Amino acid sequence: MIRVCKSGGTVMVVDVALPEDKLEAYDTMEKLRDPSHVGALSLSKFDELFQTNKLVNYRKTSYEMAIELENQLNASFPDPAARGKLKSMIVGDAGINSLGVNVTLADEKYQLYYPVQVCVGQKK
Repeated sequence: MIRVCKSGGTVMVVDVALPEDKLEAYDTMEKLRDPSHVGALSLSKFDELFQTNKLVNYRKTSYEMAIELENQLNASFPDPAARGKLKSMIVGDAGINSLGVNVTLADEKYQLYYPVQVCVGQKK
């Protein structure tokens, strides 16, 4: 992105970002949900990438993207055997948050809250 960005242009990345201690569990879950998933980045890795690539006026914010479990499962493409395993993994994390998606249960529905990081910097 930096290579093709013109001088004074803006680079923005919006993606899930997690604390280091949640990356492994999140990646395990996400690979079940989406076999093409390679790996999520940590919050500190986003900072490092923007700062070491000399982007100026670096700023960031974050938000949670909510999705109901059944909607997430329907939007996923695990093989049939993985769907049950994925659902069990997510349901089992309610109130624990080892996966980093803060699973909650309300009105008999599970809700996932994906932590999304928005990072913006300008090329000199």
